Amino acid sequence: MTLSAVSCIRRGITNLRANWELILVSWFQGFLTAVLVVVGFVPPLAVVGFASFDWVDATQVDWSELLSQAGELMSRGSDAWLLLGASLLVSFAIWLAAFLVYCFFQGGIIGILMTGDRQAPAGRLRGWQWFRTFSGRDLRGWGGQYLWRYFWLLNLFAVLGLLWMLVVTIVIGLTALGGEMWGMTAAFGIGCGASIPLGFGLVLLFLWANLAQVDLAREDSSVGTATRRSLGLVGRRLGAVTLMFVGVLLLVLVIGIGISILSLASNLLLPEAGSSQWMGAAFQLGLSGLEMILGSLVTVGFSASLVSLVRSEAALEPPA
Repeated sequence: MTLSAVSCIRRGITNLRANWELILVSWFQGFLTAVLVVVGFVPPLAVVGFASFDWVDATQVDWSELLSQAGELMSRGSDAWLLLGASLLVSFAIWLAAFLVYCFFQGGIIGILMTGDRQAPAGRLRGWQWFRTFSGRDLRGWGGQYLWRYFWLLNLFAVLGLLWMLVVTIVIGLTALGGEMWGMTAAFGIGCGASIPLGFGLVLLFLWANLAQVDLAREDSSVGTATRRSLGLVGRRLGAVTLMFVGVLLLVLVIGIGISILSLASNLLLPEAGSSQWMGAAFQLGLSGLEMILGSLVTVGFSASLVSLVRSEAALEPPA
């Protein structure tokens, strides 16, 4: 049975309510991945030197000092190159571990959402209990089963994202060239003319990637099958997935505005001196945590809605 966008969202919210622990799992997924990514920078920085890096504010980096230390290191000969190469290999291993952690949790989250939607009867439901399926055992089971599926799928879409960035770089170059040859009016026209299809392409790539991740948790799926079926689904239900995407954007915008207002209010009401400084820092830290939790709620809710859409459209797919 084909569901409307509103029905998919309603069913997704019910699924999320039944398996609310996935919000915390998604938060931990992002937190642990981010920690590992940051730790991955430590080995080469340890070799080059930490003196030029401000760990409190990563934007305050003395690049001239950092480059000077790197040049001094390279002047020491082949041993320094070997040491730096080894540190980069360690960094790569840590970043690979971060990516695998993300894929593991992604498979577990979507696997549980798919199971919850599958065990609930079709149509509008009055009780969220029909969707209840969360357990630590199932999370580990689905995560382990789908780990390499998500590893290769996300790598595929990373390559597609890089190709999109390459096109953007070419357009920027053509815009600059047009400005030099024909003036700013031509550059403005080239930039505006290209920005619309590029923006539309980015949205389509985002929707395609998210639908493919959901399809990948189906029993008969694979990386190639999920990629093909999700692209067809984007074409058939572009209006529905666009409506869901706009809803997510609005929620993210409201959350961002609300957090910004609270952050500004704390800066105005709490002076940066004495105990108030620590209160302000604690309040800002709490706001950051709240923003991450709300972001996880929106992310999992969006995935749950897409799960309902993918399963409702499964009967309409052409045979493989």
